[in-house]
Amino acid sequence: RGQKSSAVVNELLTDLFCLKKPHAKHFRRHNAVHPWEDATPLEFLCQKNDASLFGFGTHSKKRPHNLVLGRCFDHRILDMYEFGVEASAAMAGFARGAGGGASGEAKPLLQFNGDGWENVVELKELRAFLLDWFGGKPAEAIAPLALERVIAFSASPEGWGAADGGSGGSRRIVRLRQYSVKLQKSAEATAPHVALREMGPRVDLVVRRVQRPAPDLLRE
Repeated sequence: RGQKSSAVVNELLTDLFCLKKPHAKHFRRHNAVHPWEDATPLEFLCQKNDASLFGFGTHSKKRPHNLVLGRCFDHRILDMYEFGVEASAAMAGFARGAGGGASGEAKPLLQFNGDGWENVVELKELRAFLLDWFGGKPAEAIAPLALERVIAFSASPEGWGAADGGSGGSRRIVRLRQYSVKLQKSAEATAPHVALREMGPRVDLVVRRVQRPAPDLLRE
């Protein structure tokens, strides 16, 4: 958290921590860190805690409900995305309707809805970032019965490929949804029926700023 954050951001940071458990640490203290002006304090925190991924939240009149997600390489910032939280519903609000969540060790299936993730350069870069941030280490195979949750991303191709903030009033919006996987009896005996139940968080994010990897870090 930055020197000032909002309840919306704090709640989302808590949910992101839950998604990454047990391979995450949650800091509740406010820190005088400004990633876009001077990344040194943030890099120090990442090195101190042996973290290659980070999430950082702030709130101001100019940039309300601000979320920064980033990756590090060799204890230096590799890249980061700044999002504005447009809408958010926490996991706690889905607890009853989801009929139970997923175990902490359950590896999620990441789903990207829409052709833009394949055809738009900026969305392809963001997909690679999200795969790394939310997916963790790649798995060679997952038993169907071990699949407990799905994290789905959707994005409209409008506004991408232009300067920050889009063009012609278009905004670059990414929607995140998480579902629990329930296996039910099927009429066919060959395989069970798969039902998805939303378990939160449900988040709509608008991209504000992007820092792409430096060429020297890519070469390493």
